[in-house]
Amino acid sequence: MTMGMYGSRKDYRILACRGCEAVYIQTDEAFSEDADHRQNEFGEWESYIPSKIEHWPSPLKRNRPIWQWDIDMLDTSLGELFSDI
Repeated sequence: MTMGMYGSRKDYRILACRGCEAVYIQTDEAFSEDADHRQNEFGEWESYIPSKIEHWPSPLKRNRPIWQWDIDMLDTSLGELFSDI
């Protein structure tokens, strides 16, 4: 989307997790009125339109297992990795 145009776009995708094979829908939406500025790799300021990405159904939230604290105590980087997955 160019900065001179006003409008919006919304893309829909059907995705599947390669691990658990759960299927979900992803929406990727951008609206020209949400334009912002950021520095590029050369340190120059440029305009961009951020995307809003959402998933349905939302990922399940689980409580951390009690024994995960033991991993954190032994190796913090391993504990962080475990938290990510």
